[in-house]
Parts: sequence; structure tokens; C-alpha cells
Amino acid sequence: IPARIQAQRLQPPLLCSGTMLSLSLGVVAALAPLAAAWVDHGHMLTAAVAARYAPPGMEAALSRLLGAEPEFVNFTDFPGAAVWMDHIKCSAAEVAARKAWCRGLATALGSHQLDFFHFFQWPYAPEKTTGDQEPPTYQGNPVDELHQAIGALFAGAGSRFMWSFNVRLLLHVVGDLHQPLHVSSYRNKTLFADPVRNPEGDDLGGNLIHISGNYSNLGPSLHQVWDFAGGDFMDSWPVDRAVLDGAADGLVAEHPPQRFVDAGRLNASWSQGTDCGAGAIAQLLRDAVRDTRRMVPWAYAEFLGRLASAGRFSRAKPEYSPSPEYVQFVRHTARSQIALGGYRLSHVMRCLDPRMPGEVLFA
Repeated sequence: IPARIQAQRLQPPLLCSGTMLSLSLGVVAALAPLAAAWVDHGHMLTAAVAARYAPPGMEAALSRLLGAEPEFVNFTDFPGAAVWMDHIKCSAAEVAARKAWCRGLATALGSHQLDFFHFFQWPYAPEKTTGDQEPPTYQGNPVDELHQAIGALFAGAGSRFMWSFNVRLLLHVVGDLHQPLHVSSYRNKTLFADPVRNPEGDDLGGNLIHISGNYSNLGPSLHQVWDFAGGDFMDSWPVDRAVLDGAADGLVAEHPPQRFVDAGRLNASWSQGTDCGAGAIAQLLRDAVRDTRRMVPWAYAEFLGRLASAGRFSRAKPEYSPSPEYVQFVRHTARSQIALGGYRLSHVMRCLDPRMPGEVLFA
């Protein structure tokens, strides 16, 4: 299994403030269709695990807060709000065609302005013999954006839009940071470089590695095999809440929080509503990225082993037929990561609870 963690790449700057969203994204159209994460099912499960540990009454209060925007009425509880950031990407044509992943919005937005919020680009270049092994700067990437969003929420006041936007951002992006191919891309200029669209030669989180063979039903790319949790969680919104809660209970039983605490992967105070300072929350998010990044060599190991054995792949369309053992690894890892993401998200939500504004502020 490749062990080196090397190379750097910075994201374009993004700014999120208390009442306004200011974006400086450059040209992102080429990457826009690739900005996805766990599909709705995985994101909703992450939020359902978090809701399981939320303070009494918090979800109901948050639903009232989020329910003031009629066009987003389907995204007001914890699980629903967690998928809003993917549904705003749906075009009018996708909604009209009743695509399964685009049924939630009253009006199609077709917006890709927030696509860079979904990825923390920390390239994986195992073939390199030298290079930096530290992560890229956190400034201007999803961790930085979450830190700013949480800072705005922790201030306690602000407009209803500020609250609804930043809460939905929080519920979604914390889930993204637990999908290994959302924190890294395999870098190989021979296979993937395009002088205009992709000069660094990144595989865009596995989106440029095409799946063939017995598991091609999981999606056209390696990225989607992970998005679908190896086939365990493939549903789009809506997913019945009772079904979600039952699945969340199963994940908690399968991957209990104490196991992560004992392994040093989860703060021992995660369920206590402490360690709630801005610095502590920022560190929690950075630690989550580093923790997820450690899984990336395993996520690419079988593909790279095949690549080495074959000598070369087609540069135009690298193909990979995963083994049953690899898909089982994806399933186990994804289930563990969704549970862990829920525990970390609940830590942040517990810190947010006492700062939620009363209804009078929005009268």
C-alpha cells in the first residue's frame, strides 16, 4: 500500500460572512458536474446519527428556523437540510425530467457557485520520490469556510438567511469531509493532465477513473463507488425518516462512538457540549480532514496495483474493475465514516444549540 503523502495544491479563495456570501471562484464550469459527495442517503444518515445525539428540542427549533423559506420546505429537518447543497445544483431540465436526485426543490436553481465547498484538495502522488508531505493551507477551502460559517452562527444574531444558509452548509460539508475521495485526488500527469482544464493531472477525486466489470452498476467512476458507499447507501431524497433512524441505530451499534474515542479519532468530550471555542471547533475540522486523508492510500491501492502490473492504462479512459474484496472494504469504511461524521457533527451542533436565536429576532 502506498505510504507517502505528498504534494500541495491551493484552492481559490472563498469568503463566507454573517449576512452575505462572497465568492471568487474563477472558471469552474469544467469541474461543476463532479462536485458531489455521499449521495443523499449517506448525507442524510450522517445527519440522522447527529440528530440521535442532539439536545432535546434542538431539531424541532432548527426546523422552524429553516422552514421560513417556502422554496426549501423539503430541507428543514436535520437529514433534509443536509442535502440542500447538492439539490441546488439541479437544473430545470433535470427537475422537469424528474431525475431521482433532483426531486426536492420547488424551483430549480441550477447553481454551481458552491461546488468548491465540497472538496478539500490534498493531492496524492505516491510515485513521487520527493515533495512536501504537509497538507495545503486550510485558508480558502471547506474547512476555512466551515470555520467562518460556525463563527457567524456562534455570534448568535444575524438574519434568517444567514442562519439557514450556514446551518445547511454545516450539515452537508461535515459529511463531505468524511468521504476519502473528497479530501484527495490521485495525481498522475501521464494519465489525467489536460493543458487547459487539468494541468496538474489530478483524477478529480476518482472521477476520471472509470469503473468496468461486475460493479459498474455503482456508477461510472471510482468516486461514485465511494459516494454510494459500495452499494450500501444509494437512495436519493426522500428517504423515510423511520428508515433513516433505523439505519442510523444500526451504524451506531456497528461503529460505537467509544471505539473512535479509544482509537484517538474522536474527542472524548464530543457528547458533552464542551470544547466549543472557535479554535477548538476549527481544530476538530482540521483533524477530521487529516484523519480521512489517512485512508486515501487504501482507497487507491488496488487500482494502483493493477496499474503497476499492467504497465500502463489507456490515457484517454483509465478503467478499473474492482474486486469483491475492495468493494467490501469500501462498504465497511464508508459505514464507519458516516457514523464518525455523525458523531463529530453532533459535537458541533451541541456547541451551537445554546447560541440559537429565539423566534423574536426574526419577527
